[in-house]
Amino acid sequence: AAIVNWLATLQATSFDGLTGPVKFNSAAERLVDYMVYSIQDPHLSPLPVFRYDSAADALQVLDIATFGNGSTTKPPPDREPDCQPGHHYRQSARGCVACERG
Repeated sequence: AAIVNWLATLQATSFDGLTGPVKFNSAAERLVDYMVYSIQDPHLSPLPVFRYDSAADALQVLDIATFGNGSTTKPPPDREPDCQPGHHYRQSARGCVACERG
């Protein structure tokens, strides 16, 4: 009975915590809201682009995320591209270059 009462109390609990609202779902999991930022300009100014409302299970688009100093909406690759045999990725060339002989 104590666990049932604890779960009911937990599910009905909500308060403003240090990192934002604290509330729980029916599975006793904390519902956490998220904000996604895009870092812009040389001053590294954060621009909010998405907000996730966990209670409503809703993602809100606040702005368009841009990359490359605002020149594109296509994100950079998260890894080096595969190169054809006999080639390797060279960061300074930002692409695949032929391997040296030997």
